[in-house]
Order: sequence, then structure tokens, then C-alpha cells
Amino acid sequence: MDAFVKGMLTAFAMSLGIGPGMLINFRISLRRGFAAGLSVVAGLYVSVITFVAVNYFGVFHLIDSFRHRRATGIVCGIMLCVFGICMVLTNPKKALAAQPETDPLPLLKGFLSGVVVNITNPFVFLVWTTLMSIAAVNFGFRTCSFFAYLTGVVGTALCLDIVKSYLFSRMKIGITARLIAWINHGMGTILASGGIVMICRSIFVFG
Repeated sequence: MDAFVKGMLTAFAMSLGIGPGMLINFRISLRRGFAAGLSVVAGLYVSVITFVAVNYFGVFHLIDSFRHRRATGIVCGIMLCVFGICMVLTNPKKALAAQPETDPLPLLKGFLSGVVVNITNPFVFLVWTTLMSIAAVNFGFRTCSFFAYLTGVVGTALCLDIVKSYLFSRMKIGITARLIAWINHGMGTILASGGIVMICRSIFVFG
């Protein structure tokens, strides 16, 4: 249960960031309604499940072969720092401009948009690789706690994105570049700080 709660808290922290997936969900939900937003969310999470499966059956065989948790913890901490720095340096105007301005958007096109926006974004794959690595470091690989953590992350993130779609479909305002910059700076700082803490913990605890 402790691992599941930690997964939920991780998902809540992730939901505060603004990325391409959230922006396209916002635009489509705002313009086409809740159902269209749900189609985007479905596409986003098909790609998420794909990333988790690729990591679990492929990349994670490498992680599972590490003799020491310290090495994995240091790598994960460095990746968190990189993610945080990338979020701080992200140009919010480019993020807004990258989103499509198309009008009528059928549910199938919304679904495919959700799939494509995640599949073509290597940052999303690295995020889920890092999350699974953190789960393995803290709870062990293929343990009940490992699966509870991932269930907490994916399940809570999915529920939050559904709630966002509903709220977006009822909103009458837009997301500005200034708002994106403010949120990304805050989240980037938190991620980088968490990465530093994880590196120190891996060196002094696992060492």
C-alpha cells in the first residue's frame, strides 16, 4: 500500500507539468468537448502502456543485471536533473506553436493525435524509463511493491488526465506562454532537486 501511495504522489507531481500531451488535450477538449478529449487521453495512454512494456521486457533486463543499486540510483538521479533542466529551458512559445490549430477533429483523429504526440517524443519514453528505474531501485524488480507503484502512477495519472479533459472542456480561457513558463520553471526545479537528492542517497546509503 505504501508503494501504491508513493505512485499516486508521483502521478500528482507529474500532472503539474505542461507538455505536448497536455497541450493537445487542452486544445481539443476546449474546442471539441469532453468526448474528443477522452479520445486524446486514450491515445496518450496506449503509448504509455507501450513504453512500460518495452521497458519491462527489454530495457529492464539490463537494469536487472546491475550488481549494485548505487549505479542505477546515480543514473536515475542524473536523468531527473536533466529532465528538470530541460523543463526550465523549454521555450513556452514554441510549445504552444507546436500544437495543431485544426477545427473539426473526429474521435479517431484525436486518438491518433494522442498516440503520435507521445510516440514521437523521446522525452516521454525517458520519463517512464526513469520512473520504472526508480521503482526498481526502491522496491526491487518484479516485486509486489514494484507493480503497486507502477499501478499507482499509471492509474492516478490516467484519472487526472480524464479530470483535466472534463475541466478543459468547461473552460473559457487559454493557456498562455507565461503560465507554461512559470509552471515549467517550478516543476523543473523540483525534478532537478529530486535528482540531486537521489544521487546523494545512492552514494551515501547504497554505497
